[in-house]
Amino acid sequence: MVASRRRALMLLQRLRHGGEAVLEWHSASQPALEDVTEGDPVESEVLRRLESVRRLIEEAHTMTETVWRLEEIAKKLQGDVEFADEAKEIMDSLSFVVTLISELQASQRCLEQMLETARSYTARRREYTRTLLTFSGLVEQAAEMVLYRIPADDTAESATGLLEAAPPLVEELSSFPPEVTIAGSADEKRQAALIEEWEGHVPALRSIASGEQPTEEELEAMEKGPASAPAPEPEAEAAGESAGSTALVTHEVEVEVQPASPSGPFAFFARAFSRPAAKSASPDPASAADSSNRPRAQSMSG
Repeated sequence: MVASRRRALMLLQRLRHGGEAVLEWHSASQPALEDVTEGDPVESEVLRRLESVRRLIEEAHTMTETVWRLEEIAKKLQGDVEFADEAKEIMDSLSFVVTLISELQASQRCLEQMLETARSYTARRREYTRTLLTFSGLVEQAAEMVLYRIPADDTAESATGLLEAAPPLVEELSSFPPEVTIAGSADEKRQAALIEEWEGHVPALRSIASGEQPTEEELEAMEKGPASAPAPEPEAEAAGESAGSTALVTHEVEVEVQPASPSGPFAFFARAFSRPAAKSASPDPASAADSSNRPRAQSMSG
């Protein structure tokens, strides 16, 4: 009788020990279990969560084997008047393990789909970046051809090549959805600026493609560069602004932007012409001599 009760007590102790081990594992794994269903849908984050859920599934399988072993112990205590109820309570508290594996497996399938979507998004972003960089290089070539023309090198064929290569790139860039271009991002703003710049170069490129040659004046203006004209100096104060004031000499440069003829090859290019600086008024020599010979007024004393 004593041996029988001792055996039943040892079985209950094993059941308690095994149940506590499973519950402790579940409690320690709770942050990881919650992390499986929450997080950003980016590739690296999804991959991390997928590896986490795979590890949890392996651990859950081990816990399932433990629960099955504990069930065999609990069955031996079913007829025990003293320990049967406690054994049933312990097993009921471990019932979640059976459903946990199926839930984790469902999460694994979901994360695998998310990973595929994230990798597809990453590939589309790389494709968009490559297209944007290619178009940027093409716009740079167009700017060089238009702003710094070398007639011997910038042939009608090279201009035609740019005119044919750009439209497909613009169309491709416009086809990417907002989630790929990332609305409001630096890339999207750069895309808009590049397209606008390209459209500004198109008229001149068409003129080059048609075989029109720039004038000598236009070539000279290009040699100086777009920023070659000096900035106008501040206007001097008007002479005679106040009695006895000395007139200041101003070197004022006016820049008149005269657009080239619309039919010319550089219709968009503005040529700047500088008007000669105004000469300062020099005093009349005769009046200066008269002024120097004029006696100074002296004050009389006593």
